[in-house]
Amino acid sequence: MRRIGAYIIDVIIGWIAFFVLLIGLGDRVETDPGFCDPDSSPALCFEIEGTAYYAEDDGAAGAIMLLTVGVWAFMGIVVQGTTGGTPGKLMVGLRVVDQRSGAVVGVGKAAARTAMWVVDAIPFVFPLVGLITASASSGHRRIGDMVANTVVVRREAVGFAPEIPGLSESTNTERVPPAPGGIPAPAQTAPGAPGASFPPPPATPSVPPPPPAGAVTGDGLDAPMWDAARSVYRQWDKGQQRWMVYNDTAGAWEPLI
Repeated sequence: MRRIGAYIIDVIIGWIAFFVLLIGLGDRVETDPGFCDPDSSPALCFEIEGTAYYAEDDGAAGAIMLLTVGVWAFMGIVVQGTTGGTPGKLMVGLRVVDQRSGAVVGVGKAAARTAMWVVDAIPFVFPLVGLITASASSGHRRIGDMVANTVVVRREAVGFAPEIPGLSESTNTERVPPAPGGIPAPAQTAPGAPGASFPPPPATPSVPPPPPAGAVTGDGLDAPMWDAARSVYRQWDKGQQRWMVYNDTAGAWEPLI
């Protein structure tokens, strides 16, 4: 429902831009109601309280339509690419992120996603193709998302790699195994992606205080840390005054050699 609300807001903004451009660049005439009759009026025409605003010249009409499309493109490519959302999405708390990393979509991917509205918007009176694909696909992705490898999430999930059932395993090749003792791996995802599932928050492990001055400090003091270079979990053991690594085979912590 949030996405539908965001779409409606963006449509309203687009129509406002169109009317402002028509008033500014078109002609106007005081007339009786009916001037903008669909059968006889200029191609671009609307009436407000006895005043008709219209564009009869092909050049003016073309410029107005082109500038209106430009407003849509600016919202979908520049605004969405740099902030993660069109004005509508920003208002309802949604963001478009990279399907793999969870980072804000970026201008390039936003351009590909926006260009695919030519398909998603079919039959153009209402974006039926986009609505059906977003409702039926994993992660609620429309055609534009599939082409650009993006996904729509809640704003608090930006920066966390979304896990999409049936899709994440094929796109996230470097999956970190769960930490020993049932503690989730440090690289967790956050709640918020429609259609995504996420691990529970980490339990608070019983970990010794930080090492004394001069010792190696950093991750691994308050909870086991995944050491990608060694492909193991490690943490500081105060009693032994050394770093320990978890031996997955033995199911026990061992000194880091």
